[in-house]
Amino acid sequence: MLITAGRSGRHGRVLFDTGVDAFGFLRNLDILEIRPGDLQAITLSHGHADHALGLPELLERLGTRRLPLVVHLDAYLERKLVLPNGNEVNIPPPKAADFRRDNIELIEEVGPSMLVDDMVLISGEVARTTDFERGFPIHWASGAASGSWTR
Repeated sequence: MLITAGRSGRHGRVLFDTGVDAFGFLRNLDILEIRPGDLQAITLSHGHADHALGLPELLERLGTRRLPLVVHLDAYLERKLVLPNGNEVNIPPPKAADFRRDNIELIEEVGPSMLVDDMVLISGEVARTTDFERGFPIHWASGAASGSWTR
């Protein structure tokens, strides 16, 4: 999702998530004529890979431009899918060191964040209260400190 905000003659754009597929994500940017250089910030809604897999290619297109990225600390958790047949598919998390190397200004935040000259409010973590929000039975994440896997 692209969020465009404006106030007092100023405008800004925030990209909300980068999708499940880099090719599709970049193609959509091109078709919609959205230039990465026009973005003022990026935010990832949560740590699942299907919301962030277009990010590396987007950063490649941005080059050395410093850009804020709002990311919840849970985005760094190891994740996996445990399929009904028992096979496991590991999903490597993004690494803060990679973001910093790519000249990203990390905003590692659980609470609210203001972006683009305080024109865009990112609400922060929303409590997971329903079964759907807690993920599907095949979704697992590893707590960094404990090393144990939970749904």
